[in-house]
Amino acid sequence: MRKIFAVIALLGSMAFTGGCISDTKEVHVNKDGSGTITITTAMNKEFIQMMQAQMGAAGGKMTENGPNIEKLKAKVSSMGEGVTFVEAKKVKTADGNDAQVVVYKFDDISKIRLSSEPDMDMPMAKPDKAGKDTDTLAFSFKKGATPELTISFPQPDENEKLTDKPENMETPEIPEAQMQQMKQMYKGCRIWIKLSVEGKITETNATHKEKDGSTITLMDMNVDKLVQNDAEFKKAMALGKIDNVKEAEEKMKDIKSFRLESQEKVTVKFQ
Repeated sequence: MRKIFAVIALLGSMAFTGGCISDTKEVHVNKDGSGTITITTAMNKEFIQMMQAQMGAAGGKMTENGPNIEKLKAKVSSMGEGVTFVEAKKVKTADGNDAQVVVYKFDDISKIRLSSEPDMDMPMAKPDKAGKDTDTLAFSFKKGATPELTISFPQPDENEKLTDKPENMETPEIPEAQMQQMKQMYKGCRIWIKLSVEGKITETNATHKEKDGSTITLMDMNVDKLVQNDAEFKKAMALGKIDNVKEAEEKMKDIKSFRLESQEKVTVKFQ
């Protein structure tokens, strides 16, 4: 999740621009270790309208394409052994945004490698050094009357510098009109990774357990919630200089709009 921390760190030195894409990944695990991965991606309709207007003024035109099935099928090779593409479809979210839902299935969760990166391009994120994969979740699974699942989180270099923002650099005030525009542009913006199980969880060390008793959150960056909360937004904008991941975790602990798993390994027992 190092790239995610890098993006969060940049909040302290930038005003949000452009629109937002919501990205939710849900891994569902059955009692035999098989399961599904569902990825839901949506784009803010205000951003789409703005882009359409800009392209129209320039004599261009945005086209609305359906899911690129061949590209989605090709992704299975990076997700682990035994993963197959099931379906992809376009849907409307509750707030009227266009969304794409993609479903994959797998036979053995222990062979899955899931990227913690959003299913989109992130130009602000730093490239991995030497091609090393530092943003992949790994799983192990023990079968039995009470199956046990272990999720291992990537451990980035704690000494890697995340941002060059000086500690004493003042955070600029955002005009009220711009702030209101941001609240509209980032409506629905959320990066969420969660895991659910067949049956109910009987024991787990996960930090964030959902009320349904079957789901835990591994990472949740609710930017929509953040920009709607003026006090939290100011905290995020004032993060200051961040030299490493441990410092990022410490500075973000009071930002409730972001829920990040603090354990290196999370175990889940269920029946």
